[in-house]
Amino acid sequence: MTAPDRFARFRWREASPRCGSEGLCAPNRIAYDGGELFWVSHSGYVAPNGYVERVNVASGAVDTLASGLISPDAIAIDASYVYAGGDVAPALQSAGRVLRIDRASGEQLELAISPGRVADIALDADFVYWTSSVGFLNGNENSDSAVMRVSKNGGAAEVLASGLMMPAGLARSGTRLFVAHSGAGAILSLDATGGAETELASGLDYPQDVAVADGAAFFSTWGDPPGALYRVALPAAAAPTVVAPGVGGADQIALGSSCVYWTEQYTDDDFNGMVRRAGR
Repeated sequence: MTAPDRFARFRWREASPRCGSEGLCAPNRIAYDGGELFWVSHSGYVAPNGYVERVNVASGAVDTLASGLISPDAIAIDASYVYAGGDVAPALQSAGRVLRIDRASGEQLELAISPGRVADIALDADFVYWTSSVGFLNGNENSDSAVMRVSKNGGAAEVLASGLMMPAGLARSGTRLFVAHSGAGAILSLDATGGAETELASGLDYPQDVAVADGAAFFSTWGDPPGALYRVALPAAAAPTVVAPGVGGADQIALGSSCVYWTEQYTDDDFNGMVRRAGR
């Protein structure tokens, strides 16, 4: 199971020629469920032209669930809904918002407003968790970012961890949350109700996402030259190993039963991207 391969390129590139002469335009977040892949593409920052799409892995059929979003940078799914993050306004430092989108009808509900960009989303049975990333867009160094949560039915948002610098990816596993703390170059773990963070890996080159399953954490980095997809056995006693080197900026990860799926942004000068997979 090599990557990239024909599976990772042919149907979706033809189905969504959003920028340049071909290809997906910055498909920066991805989720997998029951034979379907969902992703958001911001299609150019600070403009209401972002969208949520899904593809049937077996047939290649693609449909758009939501469009007209401002810089969507997060997605997660459960049996009934897609949860997506976007900006409130077309401004460089806009507040964010968390949306719930019905998988059948496409109906949208705003669950919460976030002080910073909604960089990633994770779920459990009752809550939506996200990284509120102030300065995530333009790389400002600050420590005003946080990890937050809100009920799946909406209501008051809670701050679980604060004082962070551009947190990006987020995963929920067991009783823990795992955070790609991009500005600090680290992978963090904390209790899902809040509390002190534990550092699982450090010295990383802008980690973008983290996913956890079967006693292992997978995380992506950007880097220059291109980043990579990594795997580390928990509780992270050994050094991470490279699953696949990057073509562009390795971004969000989704775990299937035997494969890792992930997006890569900016793989050429036309800002095209691709969806890749590799064996776990």
